[in-house]
Amino acid sequence: KREAEAKIMVANKPDKIQQAKNEIREWEAKVQQGERDFEQISKTIRKEVGRFEKERVKDFKTVIIKYLESLVQTQQQLIKYWEAFLPEAKAIA
Repeated sequence: KREAEAKIMVANKPDKIQQAKNEIREWEAKVQQGERDFEQISKTIRKEVGRFEKERVKDFKTVIIKYLESLVQTQQQLIKYWEAFLPEAKAIA
């Protein structure tokens, strides 16, 4: 649009110069609005990524705790089996 304005100025058409300037202002306003929208979207995305990271860590911690509790239960069950087997093993020896 600025190039069009320059061509109009060179052609010396004052009625079209004002129209070109209005269009330039319009497009500059659209660009500024686009930049504001972009910044807002970027801010929202950063916020969501942060929230996602916190949730991911929390979920990972929960899964690890459940896994470790499962391992403990398995080991406790093995201890019971070995304790039950111990008298038989001593009798054999």
